[in-house]
Amino acid sequence: MDRPSGDAPFRVIGHRGSPTTHLENSLPGFASLPRQGVDAAECDARLTADGVLVCSHDPSPARLGATSVPISEMTLAQVRAQRLAGGAGLAVGIPPTDEVLTACSGTVDLSWSS
Repeated sequence: MDRPSGDAPFRVIGHRGSPTTHLENSLPGFASLPRQGVDAAECDARLTADGVLVCSHDPSPARLGATSVPISEMTLAQVRAQRLAGGAGLAVGIPPTDEVLTACSGTVDLSWSS
């Protein structure tokens, strides 16, 4: 990625990972950020019924083609079983935040919101 020259440095920040190239808040999307020259990413976190943080913008995964049951009412195992509709017919799951942290460790700064 080419960056304009000038006195004021700026940072490239991915929103929900890389939703223009991968399903939003997906592990493949976050893992692709360093190759795209991204410095940081904003992530959305939701708490499962068994107390695990997962990456999801919405309270339920319904908008992305899965159940309308809220993430807060599902266990991590139930959340992992959801398959979200991705581009080109790909189906990916909702990653726990620890997997996103591992994927981005040392390469991309993360900012969390809920």
